[in-house]
Amino acid sequence: MVIKSKTLEADDKKKQVTFEGDVEAKRDDFTVLCQKLVVFYEKAEEKKENETVSASIDKIIATGAVKIIRAEGGVATGEKAVFYQRDEKLVLTGKPVVKQGEDFVEGDVITLFLKEDRSIVESDKDKKVRAVIFPKQEKEKKP
Repeated sequence: MVIKSKTLEADDKKKQVTFEGDVEAKRDDFTVLCQKLVVFYEKAEEKKENETVSASIDKIIATGAVKIIRAEGGVATGEKAVFYQRDEKLVLTGKPVVKQGEDFVEGDVITLFLKEDRSIVESDKDKKVRAVIFPKQEKEKKP
């Protein structure tokens, strides 16, 4: 993952790195644009002589006008997105919307399971989720 921002703050005690200001995080399968991105990591438990300490990403929290652009198409927006590395799961909150072409879904919480190419849209007790789906028209064949 390549991350660009105006500022970066690393805190090894908290095991987190905070990026702020016009953040852009790119991965092969998606790009995240937001105002603040916090990467939480875990360090390898044991270190042998002459080895570097390796760390792996646990989760990433993006906040502030979050926009996620998927490589295969589709855009997700919301005020907050939490990406869980281990499960390849993305949870959007804060008026989340997922668009694919003209089609879109919205609710209070949208969970995207990236490996499985599936999603769950949930709403508060008194509300309903909303989906707008446009029928696909076949292109006419020209003689």
